[in-house]
Formats: sequence, structure tokens, C-alpha cells
Amino acid sequence: MSLTISPLNLTLDKQNPRFVVISDNSEESIRKYMAMYEDVCQLAEEINNNRGLLLGERIVVIHENSKYVVMEGNRRTVALQFLLDRTLIPDGFNHKIPNVASETLANITTIEVDVAPDRNYAIALMSRRHIQGVKDWKPLAKKQFFASMYNQGNSITTLSERTGVKISEIRKDIRDYKFLLKASKKYKDAHPDFNEDLINIKIDPFLRIFSATQFVGNKKMKPTDLLKIKYDSQENLYSELPDKVFYVILEKIFKETIVDKTIKTRNSLFDVTGVKSLLENFIKTSEGGNGTNSGTESALSGEPAPGSEPTPDDGPATGGGPATDGGPATGGGPAIGGGPATGGGPATGRGPATGGGPATGGGPATSGGPATGGGPATGRGPATGGGPTPGGSSPCFFFEHISWSRLSPNNIEHAGLIVALDELYKMSTNTVKINGRTEKIYKIYSVAAGMVLRTAYEQVLKLQLKKTGLWPGLVSQFQIPMLSNIENHIKRNINTALPDPAMRTAFNQVTNSRSRDFLNTTVHNPGLVRTTASSLEGLASGGLFSLIQLIINDI
Repeated sequence: MSLTISPLNLTLDKQNPRFVVISDNSEESIRKYMAMYEDVCQLAEEINNNRGLLLGERIVVIHENSKYVVMEGNRRTVALQFLLDRTLIPDGFNHKIPNVASETLANITTIEVDVAPDRNYAIALMSRRHIQGVKDWKPLAKKQFFASMYNQGNSITTLSERTGVKISEIRKDIRDYKFLLKASKKYKDAHPDFNEDLINIKIDPFLRIFSATQFVGNKKMKPTDLLKIKYDSQENLYSELPDKVFYVILEKIFKETIVDKTIKTRNSLFDVTGVKSLLENFIKTSEGGNGTNSGTESALSGEPAPGSEPTPDDGPATGGGPATDGGPATGGGPAIGGGPATGGGPATGRGPATGGGPATGGGPATSGGPATGGGPATGRGPATGGGPTPGGSSPCFFFEHISWSRLSPNNIEHAGLIVALDELYKMSTNTVKINGRTEKIYKIYSVAAGMVLRTAYEQVLKLQLKKTGLWPGLVSQFQIPMLSNIENHIKRNINTALPDPAMRTAFNQVTNSRSRDFLNTTVHNPGLVRTTASSLEGLASGGLFSLIQLIINDI
């Protein structure tokens, strides 16, 4: 059956796999998506140049809810609508749509479309044209198509009969889509700044991690076995691992495959930073390594449960530095290895930081003897580097004792400060060897350390102004306030901005210090005046460390 109708009276199909992944799949949003990602503007120009649609380009519709819904030809429909009604063109795309020629207008004011008897018939047509040939959808679209139809009550067998695609392939597509959607939602909830639409994501590296078998010890293992992955009756994935372990691993995989794109399709599960050590720590702390995880435990090492020896490619950092392969989550992140990772300083003082025990203070995960006398836990024995200071912790030279447990990585207002403090801490505790001598990182790369310190200082002041309600007043004067604007604003409102007398004292010490100028020079004129380790230490001990810590402690 055919029908003559104006393209303006056609309704775009919100159930089309191209559009369901758009958070707002209104017709307006669909048209904007088409303009941005589906070359509709170029198609409109081609239609105008050709004075209408080419033969064989008939649009297929169904009559549904008193509307003619486009099942095949949404791109052509949108292009025609843009040519017929320029008010439908999204902002920013008007210049890309040509003024319609009079001959074209005569040929597209009404067009002949094919009317399918129902959606199922149209789906079968779409499947033959798109899934098996003519114009492939983006990688996610086929998976979403089957997941959407399955969620609407169609069985996998029925979908296979309609489309000619194997049952096993359809089941995999449904599982893949549901899992990817779940992983994406989890990551977006924890990282609101990540807002990329799924339709634009290259999904192969993510999915490949869960299917690539690898040798673990002397045994070839599937990631699904290592992660204890199962599926329920609705094809939803779940893991028999504790949520605090599985979802930390899932976030790491999503970040490195989708966000950072550092993991490719040739990588396997243990190439993802920290996954192997996470599983090892879980095994150590779960029923002493002798319970239900014994199979996984043996698989990880090729023999009985791993002991305290770190693995060469995935072990915890030693020598007092933070774990560099994913280590403890900073700022109160999820537990890794049996306990919550809190704060930002090294594990000190009162007990052993061992094996799979909790990493306290957000500092380095360690694997051996107890940290004694308040010194940082290191390597596989007592704290070293001059020995413990009798009676308490060693003095703080830079930011080796900073703690940021009260900051939350899920709070966008805290994110910048967490990043800066994490790097300052690593620069203060990790060492590098250069010209035959071993030094703390901040002493060798003092210019870089100064830039990070300036960032932390600015971020903590912004945080305090927002907390005390003074930030909007500053932004009304300066759209993007500079550090000097922020400091002057605090000085004018110091009792409100810094209600704690200790904060005010520390702030005045910093702003009155001669070394304060090094922070600006480091950014604006690093070739004129070089920031040195001693100037950094002077700033830290001269009030800046105390100010930052006091503000964090008052969050």
C-alpha cells in the first residue's frame, strides 16, 4: 500500500535504534542528532541539487496511534522537513541547509511513501536492509535494536525468525547492550562530567575485555569466570563477587576502554590497571583465602592462594609511594582489598598495614611488616629512610602528610582539589633517581610541583568561598576570577570567608610571604624566576599546608 503525504506530516520513530540512546528523544532532539551525526545537512543539499528524491528512495511508514510513523527513511524525512520548514532546523545549522529551489519544492511538497501493515513487518524489512547489508547502523544500534524489541516482549526466537539472525547472536547483542548501558550509567553517576552519548562510543574495546581469554598462571581462563559473571532470566548481567569489588573493577574497565581509550581490543582483563591486585586482595581477605574463592585464587597464581609477594606486573607500589596501578581510591573511594580507602596520607603509627588489609589514610598499599613509630609503611619491613622519629611522626617537609578523606570524588566541587592533592602527595612521597642520586619528585621537578601547588591553593580557596556563600559575589565582578581576585575577595570578607582564627592566621602568612610570588611566577614566567624545592617547602611550612588542611577538615 502507498500513500501521498507531506513530509511535514510524518512522525519520526522514537523507537528507532539510532534514537533510543538519546537521553531526550523528542522529535526536536532527533532532528538535532541527525544534523550533528547523520549527515542530514549534506543529504538536504543533495536532495535540493537533485530536485527531489532519487528513484528507489521511497520512505516506509506505519499507521500507529493515528500517526504515520517513519520506519525506514528517517534521515530523508528530516532532510525534507528542513527544506520545507526552516523553523525546524536546529540552532547553528541554518547556514548548512540551502534555500530550497522552486523545482525541488514542487517535487517534495508531497511525496509517495510505502505503508507497512504493522511494526513487525517493518522491523523485518529494516533488519534485511540494515543488519545484513545496505547501510549499517553504528556499532551500538544493532545491539540496541534487539534489546529494545526484547524489552517490548518479543522472544529471542521470534526475533530470530523475523530477522534471520542466529539466536546466539541476538542473545549476545541483548546482553552486551544491557551490560554496557548499566556500566555507562554507573560511571556517569560517579562522574557527572562524563556525558557522552552511548551512540558515539566505540564499544569493542570494552566488550572485548570480558571475552578475551588469557593465561593465568598455567591455566587459560575466561574473564567471566574470574569475575564470577552470571546472567538472570532477563539477560541482565550480575556478578557473584561483592559489589564493592565488582563495581570498582567495572569502573576501571569503563574508564580505560571508553573514557581514556588506553585499553584496546588486543588487551585482556589484567591489562586494566589494578584489576589483578584487586582480585588478589579480595581473595586474601575472603575467609582467609580458603573459602568459596579458592578456584579463583588458584587461577590467579597457577598454584595455591597468592601470599604477600606482589606480582611483577600488577603489584602494589613499595618504598613509601602510593600504589600506582590503581591503588587505593582517593578521597574516601571504594574499598580495595577488604577495607575503605580513606584520607590522603600514608598509613602510619599504630598497626601493621599488611596484605589485603585496609589501606588507611589513602596512602600506599603495603604488603609486609608493620609501620612503626609513625613513619610511612614501606615495602616489606618496618618504616625506613632514617628510622622512626621517637615519640611521633616525622616532620612534614612538603605534602607527605596531607589528608583529604572528607572530600568526595563524586562531588564535582571537590574533583579539582582531589586531583591536585593526589599529585602533591605522590610528588612528596615518591622518589626518582637522577644523576646517581635519589630525590623526592617535587625536589627534581619543582616547577611542575609549583604549578600543582598553585592549583591546589586556588581550588581550596574557591571551595571555601562556595561553602560560605561568597563565590557568586566574586563571579558577578569577574566572570573567570584569577587567583589574585580570589585572595583580595577573601581579604575584604575575611571573617566570613575564614571563620576559624587559625585559617585566618595561615591565610595571612601565605599572602604576606615573599615566597607567595613564586606561585604566580611558576605559571606566568617560569623562565624568569625558577621555583625551587626550598621555596616550595617554605610555602608549605609557612602556612599553605596548614591552610589547605584546615579548610578540608572543616568541609
